[in-house]
This record gives sequence, C-alpha cells and structure tokens, in this order.
Amino acid sequence: MKKSIILMATISSLVLAKPIVSTTIMPTKFFIEQIAGDELEINVMVPSSADPHTYEPKPSQMKMLEKSDLYFEVGVEFDEIWLKKIAPDFKNVKFIKTQENIEKIAMNSHHDHDHEKDHDHEKHAE
Repeated sequence: MKKSIILMATISSLVLAKPIVSTTIMPTKFFIEQIAGDELEINVMVPSSADPHTYEPKPSQMKMLEKSDLYFEVGVEFDEIWLKKIAPDFKNVKFIKTQENIEKIAMNSHHDHDHEKDHDHEKHAE
C-alpha cells in the first residue's frame, strides 16, 4: 500500500509538472510570461543582481537547464561565453537565438559626467 501511494504521488507530480524553458536574463523571462502565462516554469540563468559579463551558472541552474525543452538566447556575454561551452552537453534542449537577424543599436555605456556635481540645482529651481 505504501509503495503504491509513493508511486501514485510520483506519477501525478510528473503529469502535473510544467514544461521548463530557460533564458539568459530577467527581461526575457517577462516576455515569455506574457506569451505563456503560468503554463511554463522559467529558469533564468543570470539573476537581475548579477553581471552577464562575469556570472557563472550555479549547479542548480544547470540542472534546470538540463530539464528544459527550450533556451532563449539573447546575445549577451553570458550566451557567447557559456552557451558555446555547455550547449553540446544538452542535446535535448533547443537553443533559440532571439538576437538572430536583429540589427543592434550601439548604446553609450559610459556617462561622461557626475550628474550631481555638474548640474547647478539652484538654477533649476528658478
């Protein structure tokens, strides 16, 4: 009896499990949620508090990636560095390059002045 309860619990958890999709960054998670609602479990590889230039995935994230059906790449440094290394090990995951055929706009990543120091806030109040 005990074994059949455990077996039924295991089967029901497998049936009720949501498909897993992975992506690199939080903004892509938002888009996936807008399309799929709560039908998917979404694994984000680079947390919003981390830098995609230097972030290394945790083992728990790699386990989620292994269970994923799809991975939405966005073309940031994490994708360029890590996915080249790990994608061959995850043959069951379909990697989708969302940045493919998209012309990127160069952004000014350096702000040349200190906002607080350079602006005369007295003049703004006049």
